[in-house]
Amino acid sequence: MNDLLKYILAVGLVAVICLPGLAQFSIAPQLNLGLPAGNAQAYATPRLGYGIEAGYQLADRWSATAAYDLYAFEVGANLDELDLNPVLDALLNLPETVSLDLSVSSWSGGIRYSIPYFKVVPFIGITASTNNIKVSGYGLNISRRYRGLAPVIGLEWPLAPRWSVQTAARLQTIFLREDIPFVEDIIKEHLVFVPIQAGLVFQLGHTK
Repeated sequence: MNDLLKYILAVGLVAVICLPGLAQFSIAPQLNLGLPAGNAQAYATPRLGYGIEAGYQLADRWSATAAYDLYAFEVGANLDELDLNPVLDALLNLPETVSLDLSVSSWSGGIRYSIPYFKVVPFIGITASTNNIKVSGYGLNISRRYRGLAPVIGLEWPLAPRWSVQTAARLQTIFLREDIPFVEDIIKEHLVFVPIQAGLVFQLGHTK
């Protein structure tokens, strides 16, 4: 866990101790899907992923969150679209369509503002993340780490005093360095996708 997440969790712990009337701790296991956006739609096919989010209510409408998420994609392109070294191409004996497995494991932390409205609770926020990208296929098994910043929008439906359903989405951009074979040829400059998450939220602290 990076320093940002440690800081957010520390702030949440202080809130739990100092603001017992307001502070709530929540845990939210969830399923997610990273929908490719922009040029990424041409080469990335999403697969089902998973994650878990923890939250601390800092004030009446403000909360801090920390989460782990795993997103999975199949990245592919036609061989004639790639500018590959002929020697490398002959050595690997690649098919006409190159297909690689790409996963993004993300640690993130952020701030959220909620607005209770009728029977639902819309929220907006911002999250910073460290993203570990893993690429595998054709004998490759490569891992690289990148950072990102993204806005968040979501909705929470209270079901019971401690239970609710939550769904959220954000626009995530990961700028790639030219250090992953094949992938930089397919993705070019960056990977843009919209992480969509849905899951149950359980409040462990005080309920209202």
